Amino acid sequence: DFANGLRSFLDPGEDHELWGVINTPIGATPKEIEPIRLIAHQVFDRTRVLNDALLMATAFGCRDVASKSLWIDVGATSTRVVAIQGGSPGPIEESSVIPGGGHAVRDRLSKALHGRFPGFALTDISADRIKEHLAHVFPVMQSCPLRIVFEGKSTVVNIESLVNRACEPLVDEILQGVRSVVSGCPSDEIEEFLERIVLSGGGSRMRGLADRVQQD
Repeated sequence: DFANGLRSFLDPGEDHELWGVINTPIGATPKEIEPIRLIAHQVFDRTRVLNDALLMATAFGCRDVASKSLWIDVGATSTRVVAIQGGSPGPIEESSVIPGGGHAVRDRLSKALHGRFPGFALTDISADRIKEHLAHVFPVMQSCPLRIVFEGKSTVVNIESLVNRACEPLVDEILQGVRSVVSGCPSDEIEEFLERIVLSGGGSRMRGLADRVQQD
């Protein structure tokens, strides 16, 4: 019913075909993808089923960067690193998924704030806002003022050290994934892969992250 309803809602008319692109997680097996494909065929006249890496590579398909590069997707719950060759992902050994991501940064920051200011409680939404506004990694250095109400008093505190400790592990996650993927690439091509690193995902906007990854 959902597929038929979606088809009716999107139907462009008899003179046009309805094309669709379906995104699936990296590492999904053909058996896991097949039900998605069957449902998609009920909605669209033509369908492409692409995982995250292939979807990104397709978007950059007309650019040299897609020919041989490392794609790093910093998501909410994990960091994914994939080697792209000729505009498409390499074999499964040339990809890596490291648990963590943006939610882990948020949780570390919330725990650090609670440890510094016992009784100071944050919702996940508030912690995400603080993270998005203040998150950074070395070499970026910045003051991180935060107004809090603690023990009945409103005050502004500098939480730079707490932000640093919450964000730095994300760099380690990325480097772990890069090392894992690079180890599966031909040794004479590693330098070329490392010269073309593409960051994506919400976490990629963290200040200093791109410079840090390239540097390390």
